[in-house]
Amino acid sequence: TSDFRLPILDRNGEELAASIPSVSVFARPNEIKKKQSTAWVLAKYLGKDFKYWFRRIKSKRSFIWLKRQIDLETSQKLTTKRPEEVCATHTRRGSLRKCAPSCVIH
Repeated sequence: TSDFRLPILDRNGEELAASIPSVSVFARPNEIKKKQSTAWVLAKYLGKDFKYWFRRIKSKRSFIWLKRQIDLETSQKLTTKRPEEVCATHTRRGSLRKCAPSCVIH
């Protein structure tokens, strides 16, 4: 099924709410080989500073959310710069769909 929903309209046909396409990005810290350069890329595209991202990706966890609900353009730039380290995926009701092995948006 698609995550896209039709707009919600009022009784006069005026749009009250609409779906906005977004993507969430995550990483598997134990698989990141170039932690420093990855932290710089994350700082550039996701905000916050290098130290914040470096601390996050030094984590012993096998999975971390980097940022939820970012715009498609930002996620594409991010996954282009760090295709093996950072994965982007559409989410549905908080559950993660399978991420393609190349970690690009699907």
